[in-house]
Amino acid sequence: MTMVRRAPIRIIRDSMMKHAPRQVKCSFQGSGCTALGGAKIQQVKKRVQKDCKDMEDGMLVIQGGGNELENIGCEATVKEVVEAVKAVEEKKMCVVVVGVLRRPRENTQYENLRKETNKRIF
Repeated sequence: MTMVRRAPIRIIRDSMMKHAPRQVKCSFQGSGCTALGGAKIQQVKKRVQKDCKDMEDGMLVIQGGGNELENIGCEATVKEVVEAVKAVEEKKMCVVVVGVLRRPRENTQYENLRKETNKRIF
């Protein structure tokens, strides 16, 4: 007999993953999807810390970092993502970082910064 561990799945994202709630369904207590449209990476990190404060188990998916990336910069964005992940890993949660998603309407400078940021995150 195989035992399946049931644990919550929490998704914290910006508007780039707006269709995630339709694709991901999890009814375990503590599961859910939080949308932070227009949020900077600092706001995503704060929400991760708040939403996962009482979670002791499960999976967290973090997506964000594209809003204001050119103003915040690569180093500061990576630092915020790393801090968010460390806060959750202490709780023995599994963490998935999606990174900064491609935006078709952005310029070449943004795209290069996005790629560099993702390289450093991963």
